[in-house]
Amino acid sequence: MITALPGSRAAAEGEKGKSLIAVLPFSINADKDLGFLREGIMDMLMTRLYWKDRVSVVEKQRVKDAVKDISGPFDLAKAGDIGRRLGADYVLFGSLTIFGESLSVDATMAPITKSDEPVTVFVQTKGMESVIPEINTFAQKVNSTIFGRSVVEPEPSGRVVQARSGQDRGGGINPNFTVYDSDPERTSFWKSRAINKEVMGIDIADVNGDKLNELILLEETSVSVYAFREGTIARLATYDAGDGNRFVWLDAYDINGNGRAEIFASKASGSDISSVVLEMEGGKLKAIVKDSSWFYRVINWPGQGRILVGQQRMVGNHTGEVNLADNFFVRGVFRLAWNGKDYREQGQAPLFDIKGVYVFNFVAGTLGKDLTPYIVTVDWYEKLKLLTMDGQQVHRSSDVYGGTLNLIKTAENIKTETLRRDSFFVPSRMLIMDVDKDGSNELIVNQNRSTTLGIAERFRAFSDGKVAALSWDGISFNPIWESRKLQGCLSSLQVMDLDNDGNDDLVVSLIQERGASFMGKARSAVVSYKLEQKKENVK
Repeated sequence: MITALPGSRAAAEGEKGKSLIAVLPFSINADKDLGFLREGIMDMLMTRLYWKDRVSVVEKQRVKDAVKDISGPFDLAKAGDIGRRLGADYVLFGSLTIFGESLSVDATMAPITKSDEPVTVFVQTKGMESVIPEINTFAQKVNSTIFGRSVVEPEPSGRVVQARSGQDRGGGINPNFTVYDSDPERTSFWKSRAINKEVMGIDIADVNGDKLNELILLEETSVSVYAFREGTIARLATYDAGDGNRFVWLDAYDINGNGRAEIFASKASGSDISSVVLEMEGGKLKAIVKDSSWFYRVINWPGQGRILVGQQRMVGNHTGEVNLADNFFVRGVFRLAWNGKDYREQGQAPLFDIKGVYVFNFVAGTLGKDLTPYIVTVDWYEKLKLLTMDGQQVHRSSDVYGGTLNLIKTAENIKTETLRRDSFFVPSRMLIMDVDKDGSNELIVNQNRSTTLGIAERFRAFSDGKVAALSWDGISFNPIWESRKLQGCLSSLQVMDLDNDGNDDLVVSLIQERGASFMGKARSAVVSYKLEQKKENVK
């Protein structure tokens, strides 16, 4: 996440003895709107160049106000004029040009009131993942050349766990997992054909009443159902939102009791929540609920089993208008039930109301052999928090988990100064279950390795990802086993019987290429690992 900059005008506007930098928005030359990237670059440079008691930066909104009526790219003269009007000692400006798969970064840090030589960079490279590292290198060059500042880069937060002797839980589950005292030579996984969409979510359920499970994928603005037959998947039906807005979450379960799982697809864009509930009917996906103002989620809740819950808008009417001022969601997660026409809350009181816990970022259940139920949540910084059922924090992890590319942002007409942040990434599904059937529940969670180091708030990229099973020993979370790394972003996971052989599979969705025009078509895949129970635990 972006490191917070000082919020007061005095702190940001160059106190006595400090150098003041005006960071101008980069010009982006591309055939697609990449405004989010412009914002990310600007935020990153402001964060990287700020140096307490030494270097300040002009407030972002003041810079935007100063350049809003100026057209065309900035050159040295134009940028210098803007910097002088802002009272800056230095002005930083640049451009990003994207053509096909190639891109170039051209940036300059120029003095206005100082006598330093300008610092420039021009680099040509390929792939979106290289943008942030190049900008980071430029910021380091500025810090070193002009301010004599040495910056030590943080280590990536996702660590690779090394095998330890004496640890063998998970060794009989799947030979693709990095396990303890296990033989990794065998292979047992399945991978789908390429899917030319960014698959943001998955679930597995019987959606057509044929007593066989189907695979349901969240494919950007659409939801698709696939049948798994003879080692391949075949599309049965697709529902498209029709408004160009992406879905953010997917669950499937038979809540209304008709023998066919409903598909709960949640969607939000700015101030609009327009979720849908779908059912298979006559070989097609039909919306039985449209434009719902609920964010839906199917969860396992201690003592109640699998239930439907939802979280609604803060204020507004039934058109789905929201005020996302408190962590983007109204506090309080409600249990929902089918009333014959719609899914409505059961009772006036929420199932729970814990600050910082919202409908998409938690899982509940018992861990290990302890019968005490807990809530595990992914916080804003993607650290795992273990909470009691009434919200008391027991533990917070040092490693990050749950990261995805699934972004929700607020509407442009909502003033961002009233919000804690104006966008956030929805974490991946987590599970609490006894995967290896040894009588102890594990926490199953994804862990993607970031190439942007959490610097840009609205832009991120991952080099690879894996699934980890964690145990709780009363003090901290500890790894039991991990899947092997998969190149790309591991966007979602589920443990269900995909191939209908009577045994559970660990199934993950993997985004291998983003759908930006300069990188070509999006490309995703589904990967499934067969989960083999230890024979001595099978009854």
